[in-house]
Parts: sequence; structure tokens; C-alpha cells
Amino acid sequence: MQIKQYSVKVFETIIKDEDEFISFFEKNYIFFKDHLLSLSGNVNKKVIDYLER
Repeated sequence: MQIKQYSVKVFETIIKDEDEFISFFEKNYIFFKDHLLSLSGNVNKKVIDYLER
């Protein structure tokens, strides 16, 4: 049996305005690049496309 334990850092946000979220994320990317993202609210195609590129 193999077991691995990880410490997970989570960035959780409720998106109300996709442009505000994208702008904030671009400015602060270095802080969140190794975090798990937990998104709720207005997670629309624009946000998904931005995060997938």
C-alpha cells in the first residue's frame, strides 16, 4: 500500500463580477499559482476560458 499526504492551500472566492476577478487574479497570480481554486458565484464561460489558458 502506498500513501501520500499533502498540505493543500485553497483560494476560495465568490465571483460577483468576472472582470474584477480576472483583474485581481492577474495582479496576484504569483500568490495563487500553487493553490487549489474554489470558485462559486458567477463562474461563467469568460472566467473558465481565462483560467484554462
